[in-house]
Amino acid sequence: MVRVLTIIEGTSELQHLTTARRLLKEERWWERYGQKVVPRRRWVQRQGLGCGLGVGACYNRLRPRHIGANQRLETPAMRRTLEPTEALRLLDGGPVVLVTTRWRDQTDVMPAIWTTPLSRKPPLVGVVVQPSRHTHEMIRFAEQFALNFPGRDLMNHSHYFGSVSGRDVNKLDLSKLATFKAAKVDAPLIEGCIAYVECGLEDVLRLGDHTLFVGRVLVVEAESDSFDETWVVGDPDYRPLHYLGLDRYAALGERLQAELRTTEEGAIELAETPEERERREEEEARERERAEREGEPG
Repeated sequence: MVRVLTIIEGTSELQHLTTARRLLKEERWWERYGQKVVPRRRWVQRQGLGCGLGVGACYNRLRPRHIGANQRLETPAMRRTLEPTEALRLLDGGPVVLVTTRWRDQTDVMPAIWTTPLSRKPPLVGVVVQPSRHTHEMIRFAEQFALNFPGRDLMNHSHYFGSVSGRDVNKLDLSKLATFKAAKVDAPLIEGCIAYVECGLEDVLRLGDHTLFVGRVLVVEAESDSFDETWVVGDPDYRPLHYLGLDRYAALGERLQAELRTTEEGAIELAETPEERERREEEEARERERAEREGEPG
């Protein structure tokens, strides 16, 4: 992966010089047409004319033969060390679920992204909730909950549900979203979602500053245009909504299918590219023609 820098025609000399200085600091220099060469710090120092641009080096005017107009310079992307808590954001990106609950005459809804499958037999899923959340109390008391999977049409509603507390307002009423009765739990289901999972509470585990609610799956429903053994990724309105962090969301863009081959010894061979497949087919065709010629009587 490379980071691409484009020098636009008309860029000022100061901007060119600043660009050169940054590239030199990274100890990389990419000449015209992207061909890599060794660092050029000494070369630039020899060209210095006392420009006063920094310690130990002065930089001459950058001529087009060094950085041309509209020329693309590439430098390696830099890996950064992050705070340990950023691991949580790296793991973000799964489908958003709206956790709905009902306890006596109260209902609540909360967006959750820290969710995970836990077991196949019995089918168990996990939802992680911060104890200060009103949903935390609702699940403990009701001992059941439902997961609603919104599409992109409910992105703003999903973000709103995470910005206010169910202790202060009835979020479902204020959202004006229609709901309907679930099959086996008291929690309401939200109209317009693309999938639903109804759960009974199986276990509660306190982990660090959050609580993992383990739900036993009772009922699963999904739109056929959204899910058929896997997410279909067809009609954009039927794709799951994914949370990237802060106020950023995304939707699945393309479904890919892995191709895996192995050699006779069991080693893994990566799938062929279209170019490799074309070359292989041409070689096989030539080999067949040669075998046919050799098999003809003389």
